[in-house]
Amino acid sequence: MTATNDGHDELESRLRARRRRGAGELFALHRPRLWRTVNFRLQRRLAGRVDPDDVLQESYLAAAQRIDHFQRDWSASAFLWLRMVVLQVLVDFTVGTWYPEARC
Repeated sequence: MTATNDGHDELESRLRARRRRGAGELFALHRPRLWRTVNFRLQRRLAGRVDPDDVLQESYLAAAQRIDHFQRDWSASAFLWLRMVVLQVLVDFTVGTWYPEARC
């Protein structure tokens, strides 16, 4: 196992042990990859209105609120859980939860 994977494993174990500080560190660690996901999935008609960084900021807040779900129910990697939260927030942005004028 590489040093990077050891760091991921340590952060995930801290997160599962209900140490919320690990959540921020884990999100920061995966932020570039999550940003690429949002940038790829963002509908072009919304690209002028919605910034991927805004989606990630809302995603971090949503993940912080849902951290108990990860600690209790999620057996996959933290990245997959964070990606799921990010994509849910992106859907909310797309249908206009935060930007009603974006509704079709």
